[in-house]
Amino acid sequence: MISSPRILYVCGPFAGSVWGAGQQDHFALLQMLREVGCEVFLATYDLDTNAEQMKRHTDLLCADHVGVFSLAPTACAWKCKRRSFFDPATRAFHSLRHTPSFQDFVRGARPDAVVLMQTFLTPIADFAHDLGVSVIVRSVNFEPTHFLETMPSIKLLHSIGALAFLAKYLTEYQSITRASAVWCISPREEAQYARWRRNGVTLLPLCSLPEMLKDPSPRFQSRATDQTVHLFYSGSSYSILPHRRGAEYLIKKIMPLLATQVPGKFIAHLFGAKLPEELKRFCQGNIIYHGYVADLDAELARMDIGVFPVFTGKGMKQKIFEALAKGYPVIAPRSALGGYALTNSRDILIAENPREFANAAILLRDRATRERIGTAAYEFCRAEFSRERFLATIRATLARVVRF
Repeated sequence: MISSPRILYVCGPFAGSVWGAGQQDHFALLQMLREVGCEVFLATYDLDTNAEQMKRHTDLLCADHVGVFSLAPTACAWKCKRRSFFDPATRAFHSLRHTPSFQDFVRGARPDAVVLMQTFLTPIADFAHDLGVSVIVRSVNFEPTHFLETMPSIKLLHSIGALAFLAKYLTEYQSITRASAVWCISPREEAQYARWRRNGVTLLPLCSLPEMLKDPSPRFQSRATDQTVHLFYSGSSYSILPHRRGAEYLIKKIMPLLATQVPGKFIAHLFGAKLPEELKRFCQGNIIYHGYVADLDAELARMDIGVFPVFTGKGMKQKIFEALAKGYPVIAPRSALGGYALTNSRDILIAENPREFANAAILLRDRATRERIGTAAYEFCRAEFSRERFLATIRATLARVVRF
C-alpha cells in the first residue's frame, strides 16, 4: 500500500443548523482516515452551506484540502436532468461532476482513492472510474427501502413512485457492484450487498460511536433520584417521517397504557425539532416536549430509559445506539437495530407492540434491572464499536484497494 494514500472524500452539502448524525459521521471518518496516515481532500457543493460546520472540517484538513463548489448551469444541464429524472438525489452530483472547478480540484488532489459518502453519488463514481481511480462507497442506508419508508403511501401507488423506486434500486446496484470496496453501516446492509458481490463488503458502523466510549468510567449508573422514572425519545427532526411516527406511537399508544397501569410513575420526554402541532397538543402532564436542545447530553443526564418505537427507516439509528453506548437501558423493536446481535433481556429490551413497550418500561422501574441492562448495553458497544476496530477496518480496505 502507498505509505500516505491521497483520499478524496465527496459528500453532500453541509446545510442546516444542527451538527447531526450525518455531520458527526463525516467528521469522525475523516479523522480516522487521517489517523491511519492518509492525506485527505474534501469536496462538496454549496447549498446554504453552514459556515461553522465547514470551519470544523477546514481546521481539520487545512483550507487548500477543502473544496465547496457552486453548481452553475452548464451546457450539459439537460443531460443531468434527463439522467436523474427518476432519482433526483443524483442530480446535484451530475452537475458537480461537470463543474470545471470541481474537475480541477480532483485532478490537483491526484487521489489514490475516492470515498463517496452515500450510494447515490454514482456520477462522481463514473468520473473517478474515467480517471482510473479506485472508489470506496460508504452506505448509510439501503436507499430503495429508505425511499419506500419515507414516502407517503399515496405517492407509492402512482406509477411515477414505482419507477422512482426502480431507479433507486438500479442506482444502488450499480453503485455497490462497480465500487472497489463498500463500507456499510449495519449487518442488514452487509447481508444485502453480499448477495450482489462476493467480496469487498465490510461493516463500518457510525464512526461517531467510539467517541462516546472514550470515558473509561461507567456511565450506566441509574439517573433516577425519586420514584418517578423518566423515559426519553429523540427523533432529531420530526419532519422525517419515521421519526414522527415514532413520536406519535409513544405519545398515543405507549404513554396512555402506562398512565392506566401505573398512574404517575412515568414521564416521557421528547427531544428534537419540528414536532407537528397535532402532536404537541398531547404533550402535557406526563409527556414533555423539549424541542431542539443545544446540549442534549445535559438533558439526558436526568433520564432513565430510552424508548424508541421506530418501526420504519432502516440503516443504523444513531439515537438508539448513542443511548446504548452511554449505558442507558433501551426498549426498541428488533427491526430498529440494523441486524446487530443485541440480546433481549440482556443488553436491550425488545418490544413489538404497545403492550410490550409498556411491560418493558414497568420492568425497568426496578433500579437494579436498569443498571444490569444498561451495563450490558455499554459493554456490547465497547466491544463492537471500539476505535481500534474501526481503524483496523479502514486500514484493511485501503491495503486492498490502494496499491503502488
